Formats: sequence, C-alpha cells, structure tokens
Amino acid sequence: MMHRLAAALAVALLAGSVLTTVPALAQTEKEKATGFEGTYRISGGTGNGRDYRGEVKVVRTGATYTIAWRIGAEQHFGTGIVSGGQLSAVFASGPHAPPGVAVYRQTPDGRVIGVYTVLGGTSTAVETWERAAAAPAP
Repeated sequence: MMHRLAAALAVALLAGSVLTTVPALAQTEKEKATGFEGTYRISGGTGNGRDYRGEVKVVRTGATYTIAWRIGAEQHFGTGIVSGGQLSAVFASGPHAPPGVAVYRQTPDGRVIGVYTVLGGTSTAVETWERAAAAPAP
C-alpha cells in the first residue's frame, strides 16, 4: 500500500508540472489570504459519464493540507501540498480502493477547479469546488 501511495504522490507532483486541463489563473487577494483552506460544495464527473455532488473540507496542517471529501455515502481522505499556486493531493476512499491523485487551482471568482485520476487510470476527470456559505452568527 505504501508503494502505491508513494507512486500516486510522485504522479501528483509530475501532474502539477504538465497540467493542461486547468488553465493558469491569477489568485485574487482573498484567495491569497485564505489559501485553499475551507469548506466547499463540490461537483464533478467520474470520467465515465457519472456526475456527482458533495462537500469537501480542507484544513491546513503545517506545510500540508488534510482533505476530506463526502460524496453521498462515500468518504475520501487525502493529503495535499501547495506548490506554484496549485494544490496537489493524493487520496483514497478505503484500504482496498486504488489511491488517486488530484491537482487544483483557484480561479479569480473564488472557485477551485481540479483534475484527478486514480492509480492505473487511463483517463482524467474534472472537479469544481465552490466555497460554502458561512453559517450566520447566532
């Protein structure tokens, strides 16, 4: 399992240097101040025609980020690093699922757009994050 995770992380780092699906976009001052940390509504497609919606929470943990996706009854967990304005992450949904790799960029309008695949995959898919509205103060 560690070998598969190490391979997926290596792919994540490589993907950051050849990412062509998500165009390079300048960060707004708000995104620079908050980084990728926060709670987002997500939408995406699996690459095989299945669309999905859910939520993702990103927490900064020192020099890395802990990422937790909830899509229906499924949960996926990952660890990410930021380099060159991109959040690159390795993730898994359980001990028997192949790990995946994703690369995300913030857009000027506050969304986060990423591309991902799983270890051994032959295609990629796109996922979009939109910041969840903050709960009103009591």
